[in-house]
Amino acid sequence: MQRQSRFNILLKKKGISPLIATVLLISFTVGIVSLVMIWGRTYVTEKTEQQGISADASMSCVNMKITVDKSCRTDDNTVLLTIRNLNSENIDAFIFRSDTVDIVVEHNEPLAGFTTSDITASETNIGKLSTLDIVPQKKLLNDWLPCSSAAKTVRITPCS
Repeated sequence: MQRQSRFNILLKKKGISPLIATVLLISFTVGIVSLVMIWGRTYVTEKTEQQGISADASMSCVNMKITVDKSCRTDDNTVLLTIRNLNSENIDAFIFRSDTVDIVVEHNEPLAGFTTSDITASETNIGKLSTLDIVPQKKLLNDWLPCSSAAKTVRITPCS
């Protein structure tokens, strides 16, 4: 008996009309799409700005040119280098690498356009070097961009 009265009560209740349900679904969908569009716009803007900065730095690497006037090793395992910047583009730093000896030395002093700088690199294994790769770098936001296209390989000879 009690079961039948519950059934009668349920039959008498009315649900949300189909028109109101449709309006609610459409407004919910529009709200979700709006949130996605706002997030997507900021994401695309950030990525575009990052790519623009990266492209500018890469283009400055294309214009970068250096020459090494002096490259010699002293008796106390120090390499003396005289590097000349042949272009107006500033060089923010250098990486010195060797294929024969496991060595990577970073030199983070800038070299202005059309100037020459004397650089000293010292490392424990530097006395065994015969060649040295010099890779200029550009500062890109908080990262360093190595300009491999402007890299130079020099022979290291004893200083006289």
